[in-house]
Amino acid sequence: LNAARGRIRSSHRAFTQQSEPHGARAALILGTVYRIQASDHAQRLTGRESHVIREFVNHGVRQALLGDTSEAKRASSQLRAMRDSATSEKFERAFGPMFVLMEAGPALQRGDWRSAVEVLDHWASRVREPGYGYAGGDTYLIWWTLADAYVHNGQPDSAIVHLKSIIDTPRYQLNNNLWYGLAYPAAQFTLGQLYAQLGDAAQAIEHYARFLEVFIDPDPEYVWMVEDANAEVERLGVGR
Repeated sequence: LNAARGRIRSSHRAFTQQSEPHGARAALILGTVYRIQASDHAQRLTGRESHVIREFVNHGVRQALLGDTSEAKRASSQLRAMRDSATSEKFERAFGPMFVLMEAGPALQRGDWRSAVEVLDHWASRVREPGYGYAGGDTYLIWWTLADAYVHNGQPDSAIVHLKSIIDTPRYQLNNNLWYGLAYPAAQFTLGQLYAQLGDAAQAIEHYARFLEVFIDPDPEYVWMVEDANAEVERLGVGR
């Protein structure tokens, strides 16, 4: 738990300090959700068992988002070599989102938001189909990372569309679920920020209010979010 909180603190710093490598932001999100850590075991692909493949995919995505494109390409090529006619469709659906995150990693790392959008955008609707994503958990990373790229590309309206994909997906509304519990309130909070930037006080207040409704009794690392949301609701309410 302490290690997870440390990653959360690092995530907050990465999002608020522009000097941080851009790709590290997405990698920290990935690490928070999947508890990914670099390890020798994760760097070896020694079998076809699902947990082995999952760890190797996570390793490849992590390295791509952190800028090690050569290692990411190695992981991608080895995973692709495992496909055969009997398992290719299932394999593609299960790990497709992670493959595209590997592909987008270099653009995210160098802050090339336009290229990142080009890579990720066609997957935004595709991952809505049944069977995409390993246990369904990684599909929201496509929407979250794409929304972040659109924000940096100066397209908040497009970012809002993909954040709404998160809050409208039932499995991410399980707020007490340790795996998916952060995605829903974080998306609500960010939607509040974006609507406030666009001057839509009513929508901003609505999303901040929903965030505050579900994000109760926060750990110390999250208190700033609650404080910011309360302050914005008060400010926007006064201005209406």
